[in-house]
Amino acid sequence: MALQLTKMEMFLSMIAVWMGCVLVFGGWKMFLPNISLLGPHEPVFKEDPKVEIIKNAAVTIVPAKLDEYLSPLLAYKFYTDAEIEYKEGNTPYLVIIGHVFDITKGFKSYEPGSSYHGFIGRDASRAFVSGQFDENGLTNDLTDLSTNDFAGLADWLKFYIKTYTFVGYHYGRFFDTDKMATIHFRKFQEMCELSKLESKMKLSVQKEFPPCNVEWSQDKGTNVWCSMKSGGIERDWVGFPVLFKESPVKDTRCACVQESQFSDPRINYYEGCTGTHRCSRVSD
Repeated sequence: MALQLTKMEMFLSMIAVWMGCVLVFGGWKMFLPNISLLGPHEPVFKEDPKVEIIKNAAVTIVPAKLDEYLSPLLAYKFYTDAEIEYKEGNTPYLVIIGHVFDITKGFKSYEPGSSYHGFIGRDASRAFVSGQFDENGLTNDLTDLSTNDFAGLADWLKFYIKTYTFVGYHYGRFFDTDKMATIHFRKFQEMCELSKLESKMKLSVQKEFPPCNVEWSQDKGTNVWCSMKSGGIERDWVGFPVLFKESPVKDTRCACVQESQFSDPRINYYEGCTGTHRCSRVSD
């Protein structure tokens, strides 16, 4: 009996040893996944999230829908202030929204003494829409610009992408030393999107309340009238000219409306002109 018990104990001990090996060399991962038995030299297969972000940035730094503001790829050189600085005889660089362009082929417009020479060797994005070409205006600070200004900057950026040689990006306000877009570049993107949204909303309002045709002469004064193409908005109805004020902050304008819109609180009628497609000698 004692011998059988000893054999049983030996058998159970072997099972315990085997299970211990499984736990040590494999099963421990289930319970302690972040602990390495091999020390600091154990291979790490899961990359740091920032590495993955940088890898993505090397291909594109913005969502696809915003690529129209950029050259498609970011596999380009990043330039320091010293590298873009203008030096006679060297490649002339112009920077807008952190994008660097070689403007050699159009340098005559930017050579020393020209009105646009101040744009060379720096990011003077603000001046593209402000028209202020002195040292205070030649800056990349876009604080307090309107959505229309941002849309204008986007148009200028697209112009340079189409016209000149895009060579890379500038370490500065819009791209940092990690080759990542900064909060200022994200704001540029957001404001451009907002501008596009506002344009769509404006077009929507113009389609619902198309502008009138307007003519003025010293003899006849101001005449307004509606047609199926007035305001450049083609439609299958003519409409009646009224005074339309879209919001308290917008100026009143002449708009063409249908009878179903007569009750809209945003409209008023020209004095002595109701229910007709043409109003003569009107005043605001």
